[in-house]
Amino acid sequence: ILRLALDLVHGVLEKKIFFQISQELSIIDGVTEGYYLAFFMEILRREIEAAKRNGFPMTLITLTISNFQEIAKTLNAKLTSDLIRAAQDVILKLLRKSDTVAKWEMASFALLFTYTTAEKALVVQERLRDYLKKALTRYLPSSTQIVIGFGASQYDPERDLTPEIFFSYAKPRKQDEQTHVEEMPMENDLFAP
Repeated sequence: ILRLALDLVHGVLEKKIFFQISQELSIIDGVTEGYYLAFFMEILRREIEAAKRNGFPMTLITLTISNFQEIAKTLNAKLTSDLIRAAQDVILKLLRKSDTVAKWEMASFALLFTYTTAEKALVVQERLRDYLKKALTRYLPSSTQIVIGFGASQYDPERDLTPEIFFSYAKPRKQDEQTHVEEMPMENDLFAP
């Protein structure tokens, strides 16, 4: 009877471990080990509800390596993955534990800052620009210059009725994507009416 009970417990534990692994694989990106966008949007939905109830500020920043396709052509698969992983590592080092990061395209990231105004998020954006430039250039041939586009938006309860609307206001605009890291303007949708 004891052996049968142990086998039953072992089977239950195996199923639980399998469930946890499969759940983690559905929300965690294999390259960066960060969240996928679908899971990020669920977090964003919960944070929007909390912001509505409690009235705290929240800012969403997106960044994308705009010329990633061209860069990927000059690198092998391992270096390409290393480049994305290095970008994620830089982002995670600069953020608080309470901030949420997700990869939303091959070389694009979304960063959610709760209890943070647009002005404070701009400081992080400037740091990200500088640190990403330093960290990622070592993966690139000397003739290649990295182009990073930033977008940002502070949560507006009247405008941002859904997480998708909020996210769309935070995406980089085309003119920002054409700007090199060194020349990147810090103004974007954060202060738009």
